Amino acid sequence: ERLSNQFPVFVVDHFSKLYGLRNLVDQNCWDMLYNLHALRKHYLEVEIFARFVEEYYSDKDLLFYLYARNVVQKELRINFKQRWSELGRGKERMPPALPVSHREASRISKLIFGPDAKELSRALMQLFDDHCIGERGSTRGGGDTRRLDVMQYLHLALVQYREAKGPD
Repeated sequence: ERLSNQFPVFVVDHFSKLYGLRNLVDQNCWDMLYNLHALRKHYLEVEIFARFVEEYYSDKDLLFYLYARNVVQKELRINFKQRWSELGRGKERMPPALPVSHREASRISKLIFGPDAKELSRALMQLFDDHCIGERGSTRGGGDTRRLDVMQYLHLALVQYREAKGPD
């Protein structure tokens, strides 16, 4: 495996291109690690990123996660980068939660795993049901209010993918 394919090396390379000077690169890397440690227990997005930096998740996991994230962006018509860049203009520290309905999650799960992996889609939707809030609609016309935060959904998709593929 090429060294540049390792996620932590990629992150350091990114800082090197951004800041150039070795002292600035080192300081920003330490700042990032400190903030990852301080914030990961409070924010799922930070926790997921930290696991990639620590190489708890593999490069294959990263490719799957980025693919799933891209599908979610397209299907829900959201822009994750824009959501984060808008934070500097307000008082918020995190973008507001984005709920994914059961119907949307079911459609996206089928797109992520493809038509030949129905069992994976079903398993992900079982995880969705285990973690969602809201109620399944009744047969008497009550609407389905089951939903889950988009980041939690992506995390569950990653967990399901890892479980299905087995050890690296």
